[in-house]
Amino acid sequence: SFLSISILILGVMLAAALVIRVLSAPLRAMAKAADAAGHGTQVLMSERGPRDLRVLARAFNAMQQRIGNLLASRTRALAAVSHDLRTPL
Repeated sequence: SFLSISILILGVMLAAALVIRVLSAPLRAMAKAADAAGHGTQVLMSERGPRDLRVLARAFNAMQQRIGNLLASRTRALAAVSHDLRTPL
């Protein structure tokens, strides 16, 4: 009886660990993508899964797009200023 209860508890704990691992996989992927994006790599998250994760992935992708547009705009502005400074009056 003690052995069967111990086996049952161990089985439930293993099943719970497996479920937690599967459910947390999208969040681990999001953390990895955020880390890569923070180092300058553009990462598009797939917008699939539960509604909350789809909304989060969509917001993450939109944020990356806005940051990319901001960097491109800044580069164009700096190039224009550099050109103007080199042009004689």
